[in-house]
Amino acid sequence: MDTEERAKRGARLMPDQYAGVVARSREADPGIGESSPAVIIFQSGEMPDPE
Repeated sequence: MDTEERAKRGARLMPDQYAGVVARSREADPGIGESSPAVIIFQSGEMPDPE
């Protein structure tokens, strides 16, 4: 999604269709290929352990 708010809104519509939903946000600079660590902005349901 192009904004954090749209990502949250879209993720809030999905929990009835999926066992788990997560929306993440991160800063990125495609010009140099760098990005910051992702931050969870919305989470619902069961999510696998990322490790």
